[in-house]
Amino acid sequence: MLYEGYILYPYRQSVKNRQRWTFGGLYPRAFCEAQRSVESPELQVQCLVLGDLQTRVDVSLRFLRLIERKIGQFHRPLVDWNPETIPAFEPVELLKVGNRQFHAWQEASEEKLSSEPVCLADIVRFPLFCRFTFSASVDREPIGNDEGQYFGLIERTRHSLSATLELSVTPAADGCFRLTVRAVNESDLDSSAAMDRDEASLHALAAAHVLIHVRGGEFVSQIDPPAAWRELAADNESIGVWPVLVGEPPDCSSLLAAPIILYDYPQIAPESPTALFDATEIDEILALRIMTLTDAEKESMRAVDARSLQLLNRVESLDARDFLRLHGATRDVERISSQFGPWQTTPEQAMQSVFAHGVLLTPGDRVRLAPRPGADIFDTVLAGKAATIHSIEHDFEGQVHLAVTIDDDPGRDLGEQLQPGHRFFYRLDEVEPLSQGEAGLS
Repeated sequence: MLYEGYILYPYRQSVKNRQRWTFGGLYPRAFCEAQRSVESPELQVQCLVLGDLQTRVDVSLRFLRLIERKIGQFHRPLVDWNPETIPAFEPVELLKVGNRQFHAWQEASEEKLSSEPVCLADIVRFPLFCRFTFSASVDREPIGNDEGQYFGLIERTRHSLSATLELSVTPAADGCFRLTVRAVNESDLDSSAAMDRDEASLHALAAAHVLIHVRGGEFVSQIDPPAAWRELAADNESIGVWPVLVGEPPDCSSLLAAPIILYDYPQIAPESPTALFDATEIDEILALRIMTLTDAEKESMRAVDARSLQLLNRVESLDARDFLRLHGATRDVERISSQFGPWQTTPEQAMQSVFAHGVLLTPGDRVRLAPRPGADIFDTVLAGKAATIHSIEHDFEGQVHLAVTIDDDPGRDLGEQLQPGHRFFYRLDEVEPLSQGEAGLS
């Protein structure tokens, strides 16, 4: 969640990435007030906690702290690097050393601010305030070649930050409490009226979200509360974040308030091979588009950021099987099992076998085609043909289909490569299982 929107396709400096940090940024209060900006200095999450006054909660605020990365070029190469005696350098947008490129850019480090676990009794009358500060710092890293010459440096600057975390609770009903958590960027900026968004972002809490754990109690789902708590849940007011239950259902002890709308118990799809930094990502499309980048574009992607380099390396390592897994998946295994018989036990195995005419069919088994009346011309021509099951699939309506290749099709290998025109789909009642040695009709 921290890195949603971190860097978008084409994953390098571009118009699309000109304005970054669009998710959940908390900007300095002084900047927002001076600019009357649409940006906000604070977030708030309200949620219902079932328990008693001894129920304990602990809260953490997680965000990205931005790092300003500058590239400096020395007037002449150095043969020795001493961080105590760095010579004058000229800021540049791009420095090339051998086959490597170094870009001026922004990076980010993960930060976490946490309150001490507290009992609800401790914050019923008086809110708990926690203040956190981060000092400014500068780090420099040399840029050299294999021969020991240094042509420039990377200068990374972290700017000062100050933030507050406030926890309060009010009784909402017998055994039910309304917990409020507020986080505010209180960074003190000089000349904030003249500062633009890019400058202010260096003092922002980017992608800020709240994680809350409860012990001796449980949270009420905000998006699907039980009927007894629905009216109280409707009165909760969250600002800038969307609270959902996280963990393994039916556990209700953890809640995530994120700047992106999620459902309760969100999970990363097991087919997803890597982080693509897009909250509405479609992995297959983005992976294919990355593979179409030119060599020069990929080189720029490698150079601009360590995370984009990691993304590119992972996508380039995907094989045909990985892409096939990205092409489609289903999660409703239990419903299909009840309709079509016993399936395998895990989602990974759910489409590996199916019963038809009392026989367990798996990819590689042979069947004879028996299309239902009123079929199209292809089915009429292929009726009675022997075929081999290539895969078992089903559509969004829950209908199971066997993807088959025709045994005597000269282009059968194209069907096995998922090419159109040589791969056909039939329902379970449109095939008849063949024995191991039974020959197909020509």
